Amino acid sequence: MDLDTASVLTIIGGVFYVIGGVVVAAAVGSIGGLFSGSGGLFTGLPIAGGNSTALSSSGLATIGYAVAGFGIISGFLIILGGVLFTSRNPGRRKLGGILTVVMMLLGGLATLGGLVIGFILTSIGAYVGLTSKGGRVAARAGPLGAVIGGQEGPTGTGGGPTNYCVRCGSKLKDGAVFCGACGERIV
Repeated sequence: MDLDTASVLTIIGGVFYVIGGVVVAAAVGSIGGLFSGSGGLFTGLPIAGGNSTALSSSGLATIGYAVAGFGIISGFLIILGGVLFTSRNPGRRKLGGILTVVMMLLGGLATLGGLVIGFILTSIGAYVGLTSKGGRVAARAGPLGAVIGGQEGPTGTGGGPTNYCVRCGSKLKDGAVFCGACGERIV
């Protein structure tokens, strides 16, 4: 798998986290409705030695909505992490991976694990995104027809090494140590 796959899996997992946060918010609203108002199912029953409005007056509903809101925000941050996996800059990809893992773990409780499937997809996407080197490995002809492995990119018309960056494909200056376009260290 490559970074495109990691990005798609992570973004889909983040969408499930957002959906899980919305489900939690709807559940908090439904449960709060059972205990409040004249039409509530449990109106008039003593709860914890008090009256039926103890749930809403103590702020449990507010806390429930805050948790669900955090779950929704964590889903959007997971989506952002998935988008960062598409960057050519390795630092941004690493930031995206760290953001994804942290939000996956913290938001998992708030969104029921992104309805479980979001947790699974995000885990796979984060693993692939963090362990990928940023390009697909391709074989190309080296000197005297030898086949060498390397990063996929433009190849020269000759049989020898090319003068292009292995990460972004930009033309390199003679004697360059770093790519002028993306900053990749030249081997």
